[in-house]
Amino acid sequence: MSLALLNLVSGIALLGVSACSGGQASSAPAPATQARTVRAARVETGPARPAIRASGLLTAVNESSLSFRSAGTVRSVEVRAGASVKAGQLLATLETPELDAGLRQARERLAQRRRDRERADRLFADQALSREERDNAHTAEALASADLQAARFRSQLQIRAPGDGVVLRRLVEPGANVSAGGTVLVIGRQSGDSGLALRVGLSDRDVVSLRLGDPAQLRFAAYGDRRFTGHVSEIAASTDALLGSYAVQITLADAAPGMSSGMIGSARIAARDQDAQRRSYLPLTALVDGDQAAVRVFLLDGERVRERELAVAFIDGERVALATELPANSRVITDGATELRDGDRVRVVDRTERSPGTRHAPP
Repeated sequence: MSLALLNLVSGIALLGVSACSGGQASSAPAPATQARTVRAARVETGPARPAIRASGLLTAVNESSLSFRSAGTVRSVEVRAGASVKAGQLLATLETPELDAGLRQARERLAQRRRDRERADRLFADQALSREERDNAHTAEALASADLQAARFRSQLQIRAPGDGVVLRRLVEPGANVSAGGTVLVIGRQSGDSGLALRVGLSDRDVVSLRLGDPAQLRFAAYGDRRFTGHVSEIAASTDALLGSYAVQITLADAAPGMSSGMIGSARIAARDQDAQRRSYLPLTALVDGDQAAVRVFLLDGERVRERELAVAFIDGERVALATELPANSRVITDGATELRDGDRVRVVDRTERSPGTRHAPP
C-alpha cells in the first residue's frame, strides 16, 4: 500500500471516529439551567414628594411662665424642676415690706369708710343726714374697696399653680431679687395627647405642603431606635425674625415615661400631596448598583428575572422613589440580587427558608 493511500485511509478513520463522537455528544441531554434562591419584595406606592425631615426641641404643649406682679426678694420656692404640681398649689412666695405696708393701709381705709357708710345710713334713717351726704359715704366706701383690690393685685406675694402639670424650669432661688413680671417658674400644663410636642423650624418650600393633622414619626436619641407617633398641631403664619424659618409644632400621641422638655428629637412628616400623585418605591436592599440619578435592579418576571435601570426621583430614608411608575403588583429581588444576570431562573423563598445564594435543581 502506498504512503498516499495509507494517509487517506487514516484520515477517513479519524473522520469516522470524530463523527461517532459528535453523534454521542449531540444525543446527550443539555444540562438544565439551575434556579437561584432569592427573596423578593413588592414594589410599594407612596407620595410623589419626599417626606419632610426636621429636628427640634421637645417642649410642653401648654407652657406657663409664672412671675410675681411686684418686685421684691424671693422668700421661698417650694418646688424643683421635674416636680408634679396640682392646681392651686403654692409654688413660691415673695417678701415685699413696702407693699405689705400699703396693703395694710388700704385695709384700714376700707374699714374706716365702711364705718362711715354705716353711720351715714343710720343718720339718714333718722333724717339727720341728707341723701347726698349718705350717697357720698357709699361712694367713699366703694373707692376704698377698689383701692384695696388694687393693692392686693400689686402685692402678689404668692405664686400658685394655674393647673395640674410639671415644673419645667426653676429660674430663681430664695433670697434672689426679682423684678415685676420676671419669670420665676415655667410650668408645663397637661392637656390632651401626651402634653408634649416637638417644635421644629421649616423652610417655606416645606411648610406650603403641610396641613394640620399631617402624621409624623419622631425619634429621640435617649430612646434609641424607638419610633413615636404624632401629628402637626400648629403651623406658624410667618417666619421667625431671627431664624428665617416657620415654626411648626408636632404633638406626640404616645410619649414615653421620663420624657421631658429640652430633649432633642427628629421628625419625619408625611405631608399630603395636593395633586394626589403617587410614585413607586423600592427598598434599598433591592439595589444592585446605581447613584442619585439611576439604579439597577432585577424585577421578577414569572420564574425569571429582568434587569432594569430605573431613574431615581429621590431617596426617602430606607426607600428609593422612582421617577417613573412601575406596573401594579411588581416584585423586585432583594436578597441574592447581586449574583443574578438578566434572564436567570430564580426560586423565591420567604424568610423562614434557607438563605439565598444556593442553587437548586429545577423540579
